Amino acid sequence: MEQAVWMKVTTDKFRLPLIVADTAAELAFMAGVRTATVIDAVNHGGDLSPYVRVKINKKSYH
Repeated sequence: MEQAVWMKVTTDKFRLPLIVADTAAELAFMAGVRTATVIDAVNHGGDLSPYVRVKINKKSYH
């Protein structure tokens, strides 16, 4: 099973995390937007999107 975290990040060149969540719905709730807004931004926003999904490699924990 693939694991990922959903984040709201700064839109500057550093892309620093502002909010981190386990699901798009959780991130949307914390950011005060609709879940569809987060998912659409991740899928279609490109490098300018304030929302990103980052895949986590489970092997990195061992």
